[in-house]
Amino acid sequence: MGVLKLDSREPINEIKNILLDISSYALFPNFTIEALEYGDYYLENNDIKVLIERKAYNDYITSIGDDLKKRFIKMRQESDICILILEGAPKQVDHHVYYEINYMMHQSIKFSAYNNFMLSQGLNGIIIIPTINLKHTMLSILSIYDYIGRLDKRISPKGSNSLEMLSMFPGIGRKKSHQLKKNYKNMAIALDNWREWINEKTLNEFNKEW
Repeated sequence: MGVLKLDSREPINEIKNILLDISSYALFPNFTIEALEYGDYYLENNDIKVLIERKAYNDYITSIGDDLKKRFIKMRQESDICILILEGAPKQVDHHVYYEINYMMHQSIKFSAYNNFMLSQGLNGIIIIPTINLKHTMLSILSIYDYIGRLDKRISPKGSNSLEMLSMFPGIGRKKSHQLKKNYKNMAIALDNWREWINEKTLNEFNKEW
């Protein structure tokens, strides 16, 4: 029997109205509501665990950065499959991307940073699913739940790898993680010799974030 959990900070009343609206053609499984430590939705079916982070576009565009990257790493450590559902899209694009608040357009980050962040997360195993609204999101979650019920667990993505673990250290990005992997035979040796590649200031920063 499968498991479906919704984070208590999600718009539960709106979700319940949507589930009632789609009930004539889409049967949503029973779910529980609780405060999830990671992600907004937890799915388990066929012994496959999935964590889903739902981000409305305006929220996502202001969240891009190290904190969100670390959240994804933690989610991958706790699941077999990690998914970002991105609701909406840029309202305007040029050298930057824009978001709208109260019918006013606001400039955000450069388009290259916006695009490269999604690409980097895809390379790290984060599946990105675009949706147009919350109703579309709930239908997508239902589809994912049904799909993993038929999925061969042997082909599901693995959890975080050594490159991602190294990149959790402040100042150690993807490029430096690759260099460390070349310099040391394995992760254990790299950690045994951490003084060669991480200074005391960086270590103190890491301890503060721990």
